[in-house]
Amino acid sequence: MHDINQAPSIIHLTEPPSLLRPLERGTEYQTEIIVMKLLLQSYYDIVRKNVQDLVPKAIMHFLVNDIRRDLLGIFIKKLYRESLFEELLWEHDDDVLKRKQTGEMFLILQQAIQTLDKVVADVSSTTPSSDTNDASILPRFH
Repeated sequence: MHDINQAPSIIHLTEPPSLLRPLERGTEYQTEIIVMKLLLQSYYDIVRKNVQDLVPKAIMHFLVNDIRRDLLGIFIKKLYRESLFEELLWEHDDDVLKRKQTGEMFLILQQAIQTLDKVVADVSSTTPSSDTNDASILPRFH
C-alpha cells in the first residue's frame, strides 16, 4: 500500500512485464493474482496522478476566481463614489494649457483658410477673361 504523505511528486508508472512465466511452484491462479496486482497498481498510480493534476485547477477555479470576482465588485464600489468624481476628472495644468493653445491654433488656422479663400476669389474675379485658365489653377481652401 502507498502512503500519501510519502508519495513522490512525480509518478513513475510501471508497466507489467511483457512475458509472464509461471513460477516453479505457482499455479495459473497465482499468476493471475500477480497480473491483477500489477494492473491495479498501475491504475491506482494513474488515478493519483490525475487527482494531483486536478486539485490545483479546482482550487484556482473555485477559490481564486471567486475572490477575483468579489474584489472586482469591491473595487468598482470604491471607484464610483461621487466624492471621487472631482478628483478623477481633474486635469493637470499642462494639459489645460495645451488644450487651450490647440483650440486657439484651430481658430487661427480657420481664419487663415477664410482669408486664403477670399484672396483666391478676388484673384479669380479680377483676372481678365483670357486668363481664366490661370484662375482655375488656384486652389480652394476648405
